[in-house]
Amino acid sequence: MKAARSMESMETQSNDEIQVWHAPDGDGGGCVGHLGYFTRTNKVTGKVVKGSSLTLANVKIRDEKKVLVELTEIIN
Repeated sequence: MKAARSMESMETQSNDEIQVWHAPDGDGGGCVGHLGYFTRTNKVTGKVVKGSSLTLANVKIRDEKKVLVELTEIIN
């Protein structure tokens, strides 16, 4: 991952919350989905590549604290 960061810069174009599910027990847990669009620019060649990312996060309450229990990212 460090090599990718040294070779490219990344700029977020948008990041939208597309779906939310709140746990029915009302304790604050649940799931959220974000769809983001970004561009990557090669620092040497200047080549720009557009991409997208779908991120799904699952949160549970443990000891009265929100804890991220699962994170899934699908990058195109």
